[in-house]
Amino acid sequence: MYETLLTERHDRVTVIRFNRPDQLNAMSSLMIREIVAAVEAADTDPSIGAIVLTGSGKAFMAGADIKEYATLDETGFRRFQRLGRTIYECIERAGKPVIAAVNGYALGGGFEIALSCDVIIAAERARLGLPEIKLGLIPGGGGTQRLTQRIGRNKAFELLATGDHHPARLYADLGLVNAVTEGDPVEAAVALGAAMAAHPPAALGAIKALVQMAGNASLDIALDAEAAHLQTLFETSDARDQIAAFAAKSAAKDKG
Repeated sequence: MYETLLTERHDRVTVIRFNRPDQLNAMSSLMIREIVAAVEAADTDPSIGAIVLTGSGKAFMAGADIKEYATLDETGFRRFQRLGRTIYECIERAGKPVIAAVNGYALGGGFEIALSCDVIIAAERARLGLPEIKLGLIPGGGGTQRLTQRIGRNKAFELLATGDHHPARLYADLGLVNAVTEGDPVEAAVALGAAMAAHPPAALGAIKALVQMAGNASLDIALDAEAAHLQTLFETSDARDQIAAFAAKSAAKDKG
């Protein structure tokens, strides 16, 4: 179905695997379009409850395809950057949890994909960084903004201005990586995705939207949005059934 991706299903979790291992899964224009298509297809499939992104071989993704960069003129480069932004936007726009299972190098655009995800699970061997400054460039997929939002101004500036990549455990200590595993991060990501997907999708989508809103909107606006989501969810049959079942179980326990 795809030239640059592999997909697999684990019950209600779909795994999308970047599959250009000979190029360390470098992000080409074709791969960008296929990632967006695959994420959107999974997001609109009601049988899928969570999405995992990972890479083939020893890399998650080693950034943009620099060979393609070298062929671009100024107009082509601008188009490539605009196209690239569609990946990060579709991940954040998805109503379902998107989990990055970082199996190896996540550099440049690869790290920016992980930054766009809701959760990051990384292998012990994984290394992450934004090395664009070493090419006389800066991140173009939101790295300057999302990294700063996640870990704070001073540390983000250091990492961006040096361009070095670091072990996953450093990012775990900074609160960016949720967990570091000695085993296959895909297994851990699928298990976590399955636990999330077991909950009603409307509530899961509301949590994702509200967490994204935190820090990007005033507290009053965010609290109003939270209240509106809660009211909408309370009126759903899923919630009413769960509340009724919990109340009946509690009443039975009291009688016992």
